[in-house]
Amino acid sequence: MADTHFLIEKQAEKNHTSTNIRKLNETESVTELGRMLGGVKITDTVLKSAKEMKELAAVTKNTDNQLT
Repeated sequence: MADTHFLIEKQAEKNHTSTNIRKLNETESVTELGRMLGGVKITDTVLKSAKEMKELAAVTKNTDNQLT
């Protein structure tokens, strides 16, 4: 239930390795969550599940914040 999601990518070229960290927008965050859930093949169903997970997390987070 993070407020911000990042993509961390590692690239190796010859004798040099670099790491890139990039903040994801909402669409990219859903797609990346879908990739983690679905593996190689990201289907519409997997993306729908990823979006639903993010929506449920947001509702839970808002409910928890209202209780405190």
